[in-house]
Order: sequence, then C-alpha cells, then structure tokens
Amino acid sequence: MLWPECGLSAGRSSLSTALWSLRHELEPTGFEPGSVLLADRHTIAVRRESVGTDMAEFERLLRAAAAAGPAERQELSTAALELYAGEFMAGYYEDWVLAEQRRLGDLAHRALGEVTAVLEEVGDLAHALEHAWRAVRLDPLGEEHHARLMRLQTRAGHPELALQQYRELERLVQKDLHVAPSEAVRAVAREALKARRTLPATDR
Repeated sequence: MLWPECGLSAGRSSLSTALWSLRHELEPTGFEPGSVLLADRHTIAVRRESVGTDMAEFERLLRAAAAAGPAERQELSTAALELYAGEFMAGYYEDWVLAEQRRLGDLAHRALGEVTAVLEEVGDLAHALEHAWRAVRLDPLGEEHHARLMRLQTRAGHPELALQQYRELERLVQKDLHVAPSEAVRAVAREALKARRTLPATDR
C-alpha cells in the first residue's frame, strides 16, 4: 500500500522517515513521545483519544441520532451527512478499505434516505430533492435512489425531469450491469408519464 515500488529495505527506510516526520508534526516540543503516535516493529497506531476524524464524528452523530427523538434525529443526521464527503479512501482497493467503504456508504445512504423521507413528509421538496440528488451521485447504480428522486421530481411538478432521470438510469444499468431497470422503478416512471400527460402541452 505504501511505496509499492520499493524493496523491503528501502520501504523500511521510507517508513522510518515518514514516522519521524509524523512525530515531528503530531508530537511537537512539549508533547510526551508516544502521546499521539504509537509504533513498534510490527504495528503503527494513533491513540484514539488524542485525535479526531470526520468519519469518527460522522458515526458518533448517527449513533446519537438513532437514540434521539424525531426532531433532534433529523438535526443530528443532517449534521452527520455534512461530514460525509464521499467514498472512504477512494482509489484504494485493499480488502479492509473496501469493507469500510461499503459500511460507511451504507450508513450515509440510510441517513440520506431517512432525512429525505422526513423532508418529503413535511413538504420541504426543495431540500428533499437536494438530498435525493446527493444519494444518486454517491451511488449512481442504486435504483432506490433514482426511484426516490423521480418520485420527488414528479411530486414537485416536473414529471419530465423524472422521465429524463429514468432514461439516465436505464442507460447506466444497461451499460454497467447489462440489465433493465427493475419493475419498481418502471412503475415510478409510469406514474411520471401519467402525470406529464395531465400537464398543459407547453409544460411537457
């Protein structure tokens, strides 16, 4: 993962140099050695209590949201989603990285779905659409995200956009998965088509 082009000896040397630089940055004068960075011949670690990360705070907020009442849950989930910037360690393909990508992505999509549903329920379609779009961008092949977006677009009075979104999903799943959209998504598209037929000709 680190310095794959180097041999064992050169890799160890590069690691030692990197650790020295990290200690210099993370444990400057006045900090006790080992108060942040832990390292021995076999492992390197950071003391959890000494640092904070967006992902740790993201998970903390979601745990708090799960234990909160409806209003606070929405606020905490929204705050958590503001910290989720996209796929964890994008471009790395080690097994543990892929597992974390899936786990964190699932948490984000679940929170997005819950927040969007509440926004839709209270009639805040503008913000519901923003969250639905974000879910589609994070997972372009996730049919449930496209279906939610299409339903919101139709409800907001833009069935033509919902039909465009269906065609985009159709293109994506055919290109990448060699399948057609599911019946559930096709049903949402049919509702959009029905809604479009009720619009004045100039709005279609």
